[in-house]
Amino acid sequence: ATLGRLRAAGVSLGLSTGKGRFTTDSTLRHIRLNEYFDFVLTGDDVTCNKPDPEPLLRMIAETGCAPAETLMVGDALADVRCARVVGAFAALALWGRKDTRPEEKDALARREAHALFSSVGEFDAWLSERIPAPPAPA
Repeated sequence: ATLGRLRAAGVSLGLSTGKGRFTTDSTLRHIRLNEYFDFVLTGDDVTCNKPDPEPLLRMIAETGCAPAETLMVGDALADVRCARVVGAFAALALWGRKDTRPEEKDALARREAHALFSSVGEFDAWLSERIPAPPAPA
């Protein structure tokens, strides 16, 4: 629902992952999320992965958004640091993580992130306050 609402509102959506192109494209098709993203960048597409800013800078260039208008949502400290270096808003998604030692990473990420979200619902509510729903068709 969140991705659909953002697409309907005209928000440009990009996905950056360190996974390979084949795995990423197959997974997105399988879970039917591929149609939501304007741009998908994989580890096969970049020279340096996050926390290096290359992936996010390429996505910003592709979508035409300014860094200050960019929201980077990630589940790792590398994502937060990448966003901060570029000048984007850094949000940390704390749901569904499988880190073996999350406490030390989270302590750093919590200090560096602009926002923290414990659930998709919490993130969606935060977005709803900032991005109005598109008008209903007449």
